[in-house]
Amino acid sequence: MKQKTCIIIDDHPLYRSGISALVREGLGLECIGEAGSLQEGRQLLDTIDPTLAIVDISLLGESGLTLVNECRLRHPQLKILVVSMHDENLYGERALSSGANGYIMKHESPDVLLDAIKRILHGKIGISENLKQRIADKNLS
Repeated sequence: MKQKTCIIIDDHPLYRSGISALVREGLGLECIGEAGSLQEGRQLLDTIDPTLAIVDISLLGESGLTLVNECRLRHPQLKILVVSMHDENLYGERALSSGANGYIMKHESPDVLLDAIKRILHGKIGISENLKQRIADKNLS
C-alpha cells in the first residue's frame, strides 16, 4: 500500500512547518511539499501526487477555493482539507461546495485537525460538530 502523503499550501511559513510536524508526529503522514501561493500550489500539484492537500482559504489575497475547484477537475482523487481563520459558518459550506473534503478553523486544537484528517483519509467529511449540525439543520428546513 502506498504511503499516505500530504502537501501544505499556506502563505505563512511558520504555520506550514507546524502543520507538517504535527501530521508527521500525530499521523505518520509524510509532508512531501509546501507552497505559499496559489501559483506555487498549482505547480506543486502538477509535479507530485500527494494523498492530501491542506489548503488555506486565504493565499496572499487569492482564494484557496479557486485551487480547490481546480483540483476537483485536475486531481479528482486528491483529498482536500481547507483550513482558515475565517468563520466556518460563512466559509465551511463554500469550501465543501467547492469540492473540499473538510474545513477546519485555524484556532482549533491540534486534535481537531488530526481527527479531521483521519476522517478525510477514511473517505468521510472532516468538519466540526457545529458545522455538521448547521448543514443538517439547513437540509431539514
